[in-house]
Amino acid sequence: MRQENSIPIEPDPVARIDAEARLHGARIATRCSVCGRWLVAPKTRAAHAGPKCQKGGVK
Repeated sequence: MRQENSIPIEPDPVARIDAEARLHGARIATRCSVCGRWLVAPKTRAAHAGPKCQKGGVK
């Protein structure tokens, strides 16, 4: 059963902020929890680990 007064869920709440930051020449970034590098890709920011660190390639 569908509710008429439901609040729409934003798929990626940071996407709106990220788009606004890019309009002003800035980027949203977070540090990798494994190696400490800056992460700017949405998927890696959400995981808090870069692609190499997620695969276990960084020691």
